[in-house]
Amino acid sequence: MLKSLNNVQKKKSITIIAKNYTPFLIGAGIPSMDEIGFYWNRNYAVPTIPGSVIKGAFRHYLETMNKFEENEEIKKLIPIIFGKEDERGQIEFLEAIPKNNPKIFEEIQTPHFGDYYSGKKPPNDVENPTPLSYLSVEENCEFRFDLIVNSKTIDDKTIERIRELFLEFLEIYGLGAKTSNGYGRFEEVKN
Repeated sequence: MLKSLNNVQKKKSITIIAKNYTPFLIGAGIPSMDEIGFYWNRNYAVPTIPGSVIKGAFRHYLETMNKFEENEEIKKLIPIIFGKEDERGQIEFLEAIPKNNPKIFEEIQTPHFGDYYSGKKPPNDVENPTPLSYLSVEENCEFRFDLIVNSKTIDDKTIERIRELFLEFLEIYGLGAKTSNGYGRFEEVKN
């Protein structure tokens, strides 16, 4: 499919094979058979990462980076990648799919202040913790990330810079839930 896009529509693709070096959780909070939620691809019955999740997280990373550094390069790239109110972005984010068989494992989270988190009471030490189980993808699962680039409007130098920023995002910022706890970090697999 990507080859036909390159030939027929004059589009290029950025393809990155990356493995997670920390566990990750995609889909926390969506209706699921699990207590916390987990994203399963309904056609393949494997965990995948929706393109919308990748796009949203990458945008948030770039906007946050721009906010703190006031980086002119990033400021110019954001509308090119994601578009403006009246203009479409020049990159499409495809669903990331596993290259090998992902290993799933169960983890436990035990909130100690359930009434506090639900807004009912201030935190105190008399509540009974309620263990909640959730699923995560184990480390060292390789995923294929594909970004489709409109090469009519973006030059090769800019495409390479977007690739660099995307790799930085995967390694530093991460994807999915619990990234503040170190989840969802990826590194490129070198061939």
